Amino acid sequence: MAISDVTRYSATDKILPFLLRETDAAGIPRNRVTLIVARGTHPRHDGRRTADAIGPVIDSGLRVTQSDPEEDLTDLGTTSRARGSSCRGS
Repeated sequence: MAISDVTRYSATDKILPFLLRETDAAGIPRNRVTLIVARGTHPRHDGRRTADAIGPVIDSGLRVTQSDPEEDLTDLGTTSRARGSSCRGS
C-alpha cells in the first residue's frame, strides 16, 4: 500500500487500521503487507517520522519502505510543451 509522507497529512494513522482489518480477514499475514511511503521529492524519513506517518500499527509486523526519487524513477525524455522539462516515471 502506498501512503503519504508526513508533509501531506492524509490520516494514514486513522485509515490504516481499517485496511489492515481487511487484509487480516483475508488471511494475509502482516509480514506480507508492505507500506511504501510515497515521499516524492521530500527528504527521506527517519524511523520517527515514519512512525508518525503510520501510527502505532507500525509495530505489528508490517514491512515499510520508502520511494526514492533518485533511484526509483526512469528518465522518460523531455516533454513537447516545455524545453528542458524532463519526465520521470516508474
